[in-house]
Amino acid sequence: MNTPTIIFNRGAGGLGRPATNSDHISGFLFFNDTALAAFAGNKTIAVYSIEQAETLGFVEGSVDFGAEHYQIKSFFEQNPTGKLWIGLALLALNAFDFTELIRMQNDAGGEIRQIGIIDQSNGTNVRLFTDSVAGTIQGVCDTLKSNDKPLNVLIGFDDYSFGNDFLDYDLTNAIDAPNVSVVIAEDRGDYAESIRTATGIGTPVVGAFLGAVSAAKVSE
Repeated sequence: MNTPTIIFNRGAGGLGRPATNSDHISGFLFFNDTALAAFAGNKTIAVYSIEQAETLGFVEGSVDFGAEHYQIKSFFEQNPTGKLWIGLALLALNAFDFTELIRMQNDAGGEIRQIGIIDQSNGTNVRLFTDSVAGTIQGVCDTLKSNDKPLNVLIGFDDYSFGNDFLDYDLTNAIDAPNVSVVIAEDRGDYAESIRTATGIGTPVVGAFLGAVSAAKVSE
């Protein structure tokens, strides 16, 4: 008797089928000093795995994009069937008005449910630690909600370098921003520490939180 043939169909979400609803659809907005050709023209690109993200230039161990690789990989470790829209903003051209969120949500057809924000600049530009950040992001969320494209935002800061004073700013000013959550946890594992050593920037675990949120049931 012949052994039955087993066929694995690899879908867009990896091995198996993608999630059937839209709760898993997420986004990641990265602020960086370095451009990537794939994002020329302010493109927003959807990926379904860390392997797809690597083809865009997010290379593990890279000084410029190793931190982004870590965040994306962490997302898919928490939710292997997730869909992740990625946007890359150049700090040299940035006003920190977070209108990139509107562009990304429009590019995604309004399907993004939650989005993470990480600033991995090298410290020479404005960083995401000012006390007006949460309120500014909330204003953008209000605009999107009025256009029937609501989303929630998770932001992570380099609290390792800037200390508790900035952490207090982050949390205090997020109180009045119902659609903005501050991720204060940082990964101090070997890989995350290697990123901090290479870039001088702490590694908030926004990717892992974003993946967990996207995989959770509404009741959770």
